Amino acid sequence: MCTLAPLLLLVVTLPLQAQEPATDSAVPTTQGYAPGAPPADAPQVSARTGMDRSTVVSVTVLPPRSETQLREALSNSDADLRRSEARLSRLSQARSKADAVRPQHRAELREIEAKIRQADKEKRKADKAALESEKKALERQQQWADRIAEIGDAELATAQAACLAALAKQQALDVELQLTQKRAELAGNGRAAEADSGSRVVVRQLERQTLEAQKKQRQLEHQLAETQEDLADKRLDLYRASS
Repeated sequence: MCTLAPLLLLVVTLPLQAQEPATDSAVPTTQGYAPGAPPADAPQVSARTGMDRSTVVSVTVLPPRSETQLREALSNSDADLRRSEARLSRLSQARSKADAVRPQHRAELREIEAKIRQADKEKRKADKAALESEKKALERQQQWADRIAEIGDAELATAQAACLAALAKQQALDVELQLTQKRAELAGNGRAAEADSGSRVVVRQLERQTLEAQKKQRQLEHQLAETQEDLADKRLDLYRASS
């Protein structure tokens, strides 16, 4: 799972689960309210059905999906999360290695500067000129390395955002699955009115959690899109600078 503590703290505060985003090819992507005809598997509502307003709202804002669909989406989501975690781990390791090299570069630059001062003190003009050229070359290399490091930082930020978004998606699908199971239980049993009323309260709670989780998931996906755009900008800038 996401290994960075700040990520875990953020995810823990998420409302449990939301619906699957539109990227799952195996799952219908139309979710939420859309004007026009209701989903084929949604209950037909008319003035004669006696369906209460809360039920009408529920099937409108949270069209039912089958348990089979949700379990398949959860399986795909789990694979996405594992890939995001693996990428985050690789980039974190690469960042650690790059950070370890930077002090070495700074030490090399300080050493050349010391040699330049010594050559100047001893009036060795040719040596000083050669050392100054070496210093400029090293500084150019360092500037280029810094620009590469900026790409690495942007890639790491994107991987972190992707990990959070994938985890939020998995939580969202999980709570939607709970809702689907509870809806089926409520529709399929013939319990007493009091027990039936208690199940309806649970369904309403799961519906609220699902809608809240949908919103949080979309927020994280929006943040991911912003980091991806920033990474694309930095890559393009670096490419142009190398031309």
